[in-house]
Amino acid sequence: MYRAVSVFLPIVCSLLALAALLWWLDPKTIADALLGFSWQPLTAVGLVLFVGAALAGLRLRSLAHRMGHDLTFRDAMQAMALGQIGGTLSIQFFGQVAVRTALLRSRGVQLPENIALASLEKLASFAVAFALALGGAAWLFGEVALQLDQGGFRFLHLVLGSLAAAAGGALLGWGHLFWRPAHQRPANDLTRDLTRPLLASVAYTVGIQLCTAAGYIVAAMALVPGIPVGNLAAASFVIMFAASLPISLSGWGVRELSAVFVLKAIGVPPGTAVAIAVSIGMLSLLVIAAIAALSLALPKRSAATAPAFSPRREGLDMATALAWLVPLLVATLIVIQVQAPTPSGVLNVNPADPLAVIGAALFVHAVIKNGTPAWRVSWLSWHVATMTAAIVLSFLIGALSFGLTDWAVFNRLLGWFVLLAYASTGALIAQAAGANGARICLNTFVGAVLGAAAIGLMMIAGQNAGHNLSPHLPVLPLEGLSGNRNGFAFLLVMALACTPVIGANPVVLALLGLGIWFAGSFAGLGAAVLVVLAGALQGYFPALALIKAAVLASAAMLLFAAAPTLTATTGDEATLSALVYSDFSMAERLKSLSGGLKLFLQHPFFGAGLGAYMETQTQLGTPLVIHSTPLWLLAEMGLAGFAAFAWFGWKLVRDSLACKDRREAAVLLLAILGFCAMSAVHDMMYQRSIWLLAGALLVTSAGRRDSPP
Repeated sequence: MYRAVSVFLPIVCSLLALAALLWWLDPKTIADALLGFSWQPLTAVGLVLFVGAALAGLRLRSLAHRMGHDLTFRDAMQAMALGQIGGTLSIQFFGQVAVRTALLRSRGVQLPENIALASLEKLASFAVAFALALGGAAWLFGEVALQLDQGGFRFLHLVLGSLAAAAGGALLGWGHLFWRPAHQRPANDLTRDLTRPLLASVAYTVGIQLCTAAGYIVAAMALVPGIPVGNLAAASFVIMFAASLPISLSGWGVRELSAVFVLKAIGVPPGTAVAIAVSIGMLSLLVIAAIAALSLALPKRSAATAPAFSPRREGLDMATALAWLVPLLVATLIVIQVQAPTPSGVLNVNPADPLAVIGAALFVHAVIKNGTPAWRVSWLSWHVATMTAAIVLSFLIGALSFGLTDWAVFNRLLGWFVLLAYASTGALIAQAAGANGARICLNTFVGAVLGAAAIGLMMIAGQNAGHNLSPHLPVLPLEGLSGNRNGFAFLLVMALACTPVIGANPVVLALLGLGIWFAGSFAGLGAAVLVVLAGALQGYFPALALIKAAVLASAAMLLFAAAPTLTATTGDEATLSALVYSDFSMAERLKSLSGGLKLFLQHPFFGAGLGAYMETQTQLGTPLVIHSTPLWLLAEMGLAGFAAFAWFGWKLVRDSLACKDRREAAVLLLAILGFCAMSAVHDMMYQRSIWLLAGALLVTSAGRRDSPP
């Protein structure tokens, strides 16, 4: 359901905003305002928008040049215009990248470069638009306020937690790549090679934004003369930022709705404000279409006069840079789960998801170019194909049995391919940089988890000291940035499983232990104990390190206890009781296990179909998942589907035990152990972190390709 909302959210938002405008305003008023335009101001608006679009094409050409690719003016304008049209007709970023890759492949601009180009453009556009919008809002309203009692605390917690996760990832993982001597850095100097193109993109973007603002000013002055130009410019910056947010279809609806509220503040009637926004939107489309048509009509350079499009100078090796950058960003952002309110409920959004899809595309590109990496598990591709076939077969059984459901389509079927994207992203850095890349990725992940845990522990300490934030932001149980204690406990267990590679640092172990304790997840606590015991038997958790960690954790607990008694955190539920399961939670869990078992006994061989249990519970008015991954597999995929996943798990364990790179194999084994322990009583199959770690750890340096089992 939630993924369905996320896919169709731009269209729904545009339609709802336009419907609201037609409900509030008389369409005749809007039509009269549109007819009030003469051809002179419309021509002027079209010209400034044309200049802005031309700057966008020059921005693309400049960025490509900095990466070592010389595009002609025709190539740049064609790629800019057709890419924007392709993005409008599909998912904006990916559609744009796909069109540009098809157009510029013959010019030597491959998929990694096009991803980098689009990313630099989007990042600069958001930064410039946000800064101008803040300035415009301050100009119009005198100040920009954050209401702490209306979601402000949650926003601040998300911002501070994200910064802490990034700082932790840098401190423990990727940071040393930048402060070690330049000749020792892997790949390229990412700071220099990515910052310079970004600054160039920002410079062009400022010009583009100013051109669009000029269009708003000219259109507004034509219909409502006498309004100060400064007010019009400030209002246009706010409207432009709202329209640029990826919540609508090319800004339609949101642009018009924001124009009504913002322009009304400076004296523009609502109908006129809508007319101004509509004129900007229509003329922007016409300008892009005109540039696309002209670029297609322009003659191509002949082979004799065209420059060589292989880099004539040393350009940025974007494929290598992105093979480092994307997985490290995913390893950092994977700890963040944003809960966005929508008309259909709360939408759980992970900012790492689109980056994981990009990482998967880069991995496929690298495989096509360089071949399949050596895998730790023999016949890995066949295992993935078998598990995917089990998912698809179960989906078809469910579709024929009870029809298509959002849960089955988006959460389970498409969600499976998202998990494969995370695994591919982990494999991307390991393929590009070997064991060193995998190690840095794991360290970055652990650092990000520690950063999120540290913010939560600081909040607990603050509340113990009497700084009660509970009316605005629950402190216990500790959920990190996941919005769910079991989900955060799983992240902590996965971080604990990385100890063989990152080392048994007592401070790290103490923070992870405190996080698991305050998360209040019995499954997480049990899984952590199993991971530590199994790792200790292999020598990766020395007794001295564990004793030091226990002393540090105990000291922290004593400091907490020395502060004033904890107050209630969630409604009438006391803090200490927030750390244990309620009767309702246990009853819900037993209900799901009983229902899953009955479903398996009714459909033992091929299962009841993907989403069958959720569908029955939804019809009863209480959506519920089966709180056990093995039982879920048996209930909805039967013995056949369960065997496909169990066979892969057994092969992971068997082949990892036989690998020479012992530490990486130990991490994989401990992660599997923690996953299995928590999956016994929770639905953990679709937790992203285990797949990212598995992808990074499945690439081996042993030089072995897929071979018969």
